[in-house]
Amino acid sequence: MSADMEGQKIAIFLNNKKNEQLLQDYLSDKYEILTAVNLESLEEVDLIIVDGVRLKEYRERIEELKKGEEPVFLPVLLVTTKKDIKLYKNELFRIVDEVITIPIERLELLARLYNLLRVRTLTLILEQESIADPLTGLFNRRYMKEILEKEFMRAKRYNLPLSLLMIDIDFFKKINDTYGHTVGDQVLIEVSRRLLNSLRQIDSASRWGGEEFLVVLPNTGRRGAIAVGERIREEVAKEPVVTDKGDKIWATVSVGVASLEGSTDEYESLKPGDMIELADKALYRAKRSGRNRVLCLQD
Repeated sequence: MSADMEGQKIAIFLNNKKNEQLLQDYLSDKYEILTAVNLESLEEVDLIIVDGVRLKEYRERIEELKKGEEPVFLPVLLVTTKKDIKLYKNELFRIVDEVITIPIERLELLARLYNLLRVRTLTLILEQESIADPLTGLFNRRYMKEILEKEFMRAKRYNLPLSLLMIDIDFFKKINDTYGHTVGDQVLIEVSRRLLNSLRQIDSASRWGGEEFLVVLPNTGRRGAIAVGERIREEVAKEPVVTDKGDKIWATVSVGVASLEGSTDEYESLKPGDMIELADKALYRAKRSGRNRVLCLQD
């Protein structure tokens, strides 16, 4: 799911294979075309093209995909031989966003798709701006709270382990005071990059505030979380941050760990906010103990 207009993915599901091939020929030089795939297993796509037969067959799945993308716009284009679009009044503007009739003119098709994908791109940009920290590109604090709440409920439901890392750049105020806030921003950006490089795809990282970061580690217990914390600490400390002016700045981080191992009792007695507080206390102890270390206060 990309905000870039180039290389967007279009899934074509037509009952008439001749028409499906025609659309593929029209569009393959501008878009990545998905055909001969099962719509039930389709997950990542920027636009769906269907005809009346496939719309009826996959109506529920298309509705599910559109709802799952909200507030991002997932456009659906209906290809039909019927001239009276009132026949699709129950689908228009709820499932179907545009209708094009056969025979299809290539320029008309490209114009319709361009407009639909442009709206999608704009909603992607708006969503990204609403959930991301503008400096580092990590999730912002508000969105991270939503992620933690969802992961906590999922872990509670299935009795899975869950861990948090609260991370702070050591002596960051000294970096700002010595080199200035522009260089401080460069350090934040580079530390964020190294942090992300140390995580799995299922993990989530946010700029929690200032020089603090919060990481959510699904399906990860205390030992695994400590290992991830150590990996991040080592990744940050292994080489200096080189600024635009060529200055080399050595940075380290302290990490506080909070974990739930997956027992029902834990999830009944603790809430997401309690986990944040535990990680924050562990971080405070790590900094008081000399910094550049990973600490968990739980047994």
